[in-house]
Amino acid sequence: MKSCPTCQLKFIDAQDACPLDDATLLKIRERAPEGLGRAVGQYKLICQLGEGPMGTVYLGAHPRLNRYVAIKTLRPDLEHPAAIARFFETARTNGRLHHPHIIESLDLIEDGDDGVFGVFELLRGQSLTSRLAAGPLQIEIAIDIARQIAEALGAIHAAGAMHRDLAPRNVFLLPRDGRDVVKLTDFGIDQGAPSSMTAYMAPEQAAGTPIDGRADLYALGVLLFEMVTGRHPFPSASDHEFVARHAGDPIPSPIQSAPHCPPALERVIVRCLAKHPDQRYATAGELLADLRGDTPAPLPRPRRDRSAWLAVVLLAAAGGAAALVLPRYLSSNAPADAAPAPLVMTVTAPAPAPVPTPAPPAQPGASEPAGASEPASPSAPAAPEMIDVEIDSRPPGARVFRAGENALLGVTPFTTSLLRSDRRADLRFELAGHKTHQIAMSFDESHTITVALERAPRSRPGTARTTPRRPDKPASRLPREGTIDPFAR
Repeated sequence: MKSCPTCQLKFIDAQDACPLDDATLLKIRERAPEGLGRAVGQYKLICQLGEGPMGTVYLGAHPRLNRYVAIKTLRPDLEHPAAIARFFETARTNGRLHHPHIIESLDLIEDGDDGVFGVFELLRGQSLTSRLAAGPLQIEIAIDIARQIAEALGAIHAAGAMHRDLAPRNVFLLPRDGRDVVKLTDFGIDQGAPSSMTAYMAPEQAAGTPIDGRADLYALGVLLFEMVTGRHPFPSASDHEFVARHAGDPIPSPIQSAPHCPPALERVIVRCLAKHPDQRYATAGELLADLRGDTPAPLPRPRRDRSAWLAVVLLAAAGGAAALVLPRYLSSNAPADAAPAPLVMTVTAPAPAPVPTPAPPAQPGASEPAGASEPASPSAPAAPEMIDVEIDSRPPGARVFRAGENALLGVTPFTTSLLRSDRRADLRFELAGHKTHQIAMSFDESHTITVALERAPRSRPGTARTTPRRPDKPASRLPREGTIDPFAR
């Protein structure tokens, strides 16, 4: 087996150089993952790029054409007829689009022994996730990226599909002639598959109700807010908290976090982030027109029924399923002639608080007339009380989640700020080479917790299957920046 000294990826012995950075590969004393080196259609699997909830992504090579591709295989437990049909249909839709801002689907392979595979172009660049890690983008660059995403969404929607998981990890940036060229990946595949999309999910999508392309435009609004300000509009520590904040929190002002943001761009972002889809842009074309500075379409009349959104906030805070409540948001009790709520946020400096006139000192022995005493000023509602929890593990480096959720709390050791709660929650610790560990933890006060992780037993010789139907699931690893997994979360 060989290893790339630059990207640390592992390759089969027959490979001499890394196709991603042209570095000469070095021989190492490790066994290649089972199945690496086998043929898939006309391609040979020469390297594992990453792994996601739907399956594994490999770097494939065409022996005669010297062409490299990304090859996605479905997990064996997901290879049921409905999942395979959805996998193929989405890839076929992708292949029909041939859009400059959507990853190209090159081939579909179904093998009776090894499963199903999708073959995609191999992208060389960086994800929007990596770009945002360095801070907010320049306004012109953010608008240019948003325009390209809107163009791609318009093509996807026109084909009768939706992206459904628009997030920074699925926006790939290719450097070309001093400009970032966008390639969207992973659209429409993971319907019904486990995922962690709630950070960018529209309220109606989180509710499990029928959605259309306006849910994708909501996600684009979240991305645009992040690109301009460098932060998420509704930062949260768990899936339930994301659902609650998207549904119930007021839309924050981009200008307050980024004073250089033009008011016209703020209006675009705020309209994308409207709670009800009828308040957003009707199509990606309308959004693109505003991003280009064309005459904006008239704003739609918003609905006023807010009880359902409040219900989902309370239910999500209690750890319940938002889908049980949110379908009610579709029915509005507002009269037809009700005045529309403003969709454009106006940011003004707060008026100075009036300075109270001091009351004259009371004269000794004088009695106050009835009703003359100054009424007590109403107290402001108390802010939610936060606690700090320090979480560590032995050994360190464990990924920590709330049980039943996919949103990462942190990697040990770390400190997180959470809402104080009388309820207990289960935390899940995951570390390669160790058993998954779960503990019950209270969040009623600030405290520190350290968990000792037990090493996972090594498989004994002679227990491996000699004629496997397909390769065992390789150890999870993060995709290298500079490559793309079309589907990985």
